[in-house]
Amino acid sequence: MMKYITFILLACISALSVAAQKEPALARSMDSVHIVDQAIRKLFSSSSDIDSIAKARNISVAEVYNVLSAEMVRIDSANMRFTDSVIKIYGYPGKSLVGENASYAAWSVIQHSNRIDEFMPLLKDAADKGELDFHFYAMTLDRQLMYKRQEQIYGTQGSMVTLKNGEKGMIIWPIKDPEGVDERRRKAGFTSTVKENAARMRIDYKVYKLSDLSEPVKKP
Repeated sequence: MMKYITFILLACISALSVAAQKEPALARSMDSVHIVDQAIRKLFSSSSDIDSIAKARNISVAEVYNVLSAEMVRIDSANMRFTDSVIKIYGYPGKSLVGENASYAAWSVIQHSNRIDEFMPLLKDAADKGELDFHFYAMTLDRQLMYKRQEQIYGTQGSMVTLKNGEKGMIIWPIKDPEGVDERRRKAGFTSTVKENAARMRIDYKVYKLSDLSEPVKKP
């Protein structure tokens, strides 16, 4: 089963563009880290792929999810160790070092870790210097605020919650000044509105306040 999943992930890694970098070998490595990071998550979120794997291996869908969950933890841990080692040597591996394509690979690893607080100053500095597109930093800031049970700023984060009225479901986490969120998104470099972003995440966008929620968000 694990070999089958690994094959799917490796099949996603193709020829990568590494032009205009100081460290092309590092750029290739960071590109591969990002592709594998995204591949396991896309596979995890695709019900049709999950069903196909279950049928091909003659196992239950629940078993597939269990294996994928374990594989995601393994991949995230390996990616974090590698990213840690890169940051210790180079600092944030941004555009001038690894090029546009790989400049957000380290961000993606950090975004999926439980170490966001630790790396926020590094991401902020990279964004301020143009080494990382600002909207990536904005997404991590929103996630940090959500984990602290505070209002997000750019409306990028969704969460499974229970409301005080007893309803449960995915919502866009409460936003500070929701009336101005689309203008903030535009200035941050997002090309979609908060409603369009919600639709991408298959969430019916509604405005909620923190006081509407009955329980804190749970970290992944």
